[in-house]
Amino acid sequence: MKIYLAKYVLPIAQAPLQDGALLIDHDRIRECGPAKDLLEKYPEATRVDLGESVLLPGLVNAHCHLELSFSPPYDLAANASPSGEPNFVQWLIRVSKYQDTLKSSEKRSAMQEGLKNLRESGTTTVGDLTTYEGALTCYQESGLRVVTYPEVMNLHRKISQERFESALAYADEVIAKDLPKIRVGLAPYAPYTLSKNLLKIFYQHLKQLQVPVQIHTSESFAEMEFFYDSKGDIANILFPYIGWGETLPPPYQKTPIQYLNSIDFLEIKPALVGCVHLGPTDLAMIARSGSSVIYCPRAHSTLQLGKSPVRKILAHKIPAALGSESIACNSSLSLWEEMRAALKLNEQDPQPLTAEEVLTMATCGGAKALGLEKEIGSLEKGKFADFIVLKNPGGTSLENVVQQVVQRGNPEQIIKKVIAGEEIL
Repeated sequence: MKIYLAKYVLPIAQAPLQDGALLIDHDRIRECGPAKDLLEKYPEATRVDLGESVLLPGLVNAHCHLELSFSPPYDLAANASPSGEPNFVQWLIRVSKYQDTLKSSEKRSAMQEGLKNLRESGTTTVGDLTTYEGALTCYQESGLRVVTYPEVMNLHRKISQERFESALAYADEVIAKDLPKIRVGLAPYAPYTLSKNLLKIFYQHLKQLQVPVQIHTSESFAEMEFFYDSKGDIANILFPYIGWGETLPPPYQKTPIQYLNSIDFLEIKPALVGCVHLGPTDLAMIARSGSSVIYCPRAHSTLQLGKSPVRKILAHKIPAALGSESIACNSSLSLWEEMRAALKLNEQDPQPLTAEEVLTMATCGGAKALGLEKEIGSLEKGKFADFIVLKNPGGTSLENVVQQVVQRGNPEQIIKKVIAGEEIL
C-alpha cells in the first residue's frame, strides 16, 4: 500500500482537503482523507510525500476523433455559404472526404500523436471515435484508459453496410480481448446520417451488447431545420452528396431529441454530443432517459454553432461531460483549455458556471458519459487509482484551490500521472 501526501487533495466527490492523503492498494483507491488520519490508521503503508502540490483525479476527455489529429485547421472561407456565413454541412463533408483519404499508416501516426498530447496534458481516460482497424494497438501503447467507439458516419451509401458490419465486428473483437484499460462502445455519427431503420438496428445491438453509445445531435441549425421541415442544408447539400436525394423523408415536425425519443433510441442512455439547440421538452426527455450530454465549447465556437444551454442542462440534473472533438475544429485536445473556454463562454450568464462545475464535468461527468462512473472520475474507495499531481500554482488557499487549478492548470505543472496505480511517463 502507498499513501500519497499532498498540500491539497481534490476528491471531487467531496470538498477539497488541505493536508490530504490518498491511500492506494495495487490499482485501487482504498481511502481518501486527511493526511493525519490516514497516517495513523495505516502506519505500515509506504509514504510518498508530494509536498506543496495538488492531487486530483485524472482528467476524462469524453469525446475525441484522434485519427484527425493531423487534420488541416478549420478554414472559415473554405466552409462558408455563398453569403459568407459558416456552413456546418459543407465542413462535415470536407472532413469526411479528408478522413477517407487517410491511409492506415497516417491514421496510426495521427492517433499516436493525439494520444501523446492527451497523456502529456493530464488526461488519463479518453472516449475516442475511430474508423481505424489498428486502433487497439495504439491505445495499448499509450497506457491511457480508453473507451473506443467504432464510428459509422454513413456518408458513402455504397459501403454503408460494410462499415456498419465492420463496426460491430470491431466491438466484438474488443469485448473478446477483455483488455484491462480498454472498453468498447458504438458511435452512429448523427441521426441525420443514418436511416431510421439503421438506427433501430443499432438500438437492438446496443441493448444486446450493453456497451456505451455516443451520437452527435442537436448541434446545428441545419439539423433542427431538417428534422422539423425536411428542408435546409442537410436536405439540399448533404443528402444529394450521400446519394439519398431521391429518398428525402417527409417532415418529422420534431426536434432531433424528440425524433430519437420517438424511435426509443434514448432508452439506451446515449451520450449526446453537442446539444447546442435544446428546448424545454428536449431537456425533460434527456433528463428522464438518464442520458448524458458532452459539451465541446471550443469546437462549438469554432464552427459557430451557437451557445450550449449548459446551465439549463445542469439545472435538469443531466450529467454533463467535456470533450475536445478533433483538430479539424479545435486548436488542441487540452481539457484545461476546454474548461477555461466553458467558463469564458458563460461568464456573462445570470448564473455563470463555476470552476467546481467545469472540473466535475472534466472528471466525474466524463466518467459517467463513458459508462465508467463506478470505476473512475473521483477519488473514492474502490475506484481505480487514476490521478494526477500538479505543482501548487501559488496564491492558493483551501477556498480557491479549485479556481486556481482550473484557471492555471497546464501540462508544464503536472509532476505525476498515475493510471491504475502505475505512474506513466
